[in-house]
Amino acid sequence: LARHVRKVRKLYGERREVLQNALARFCGDRLRVVGIGAGLHLATYLSDSISSAAVIDKAREAGIALDAMQRFGTTGRKAVGLVFGYGAIATHQISDAVRRLARLMK
Repeated sequence: LARHVRKVRKLYGERREVLQNALARFCGDRLRVVGIGAGLHLATYLSDSISSAAVIDKAREAGIALDAMQRFGTTGRKAVGLVFGYGAIATHQISDAVRRLARLMK
């Protein structure tokens, strides 16, 4: 079990890093990563001019699965953001998916 945990921690850590770098590169002016580097999801705040529902709908049509931050609750304020899950996507597919998402957000 310990060997498996080490293996998947490394794998998911790499995926998170690739996702964070791709988001900064392609979407840095439209969203901001928040939270800690743990788990299999990455949360982002959207800039005020962007509707999370619209982005999620366009992304879904393009085959990109996202969740609204509001779905996971907030700490007393209405946070507008997206939650990216990276547990089920191959590392080499992440940058292309984020690039496609960035085009949808324009």
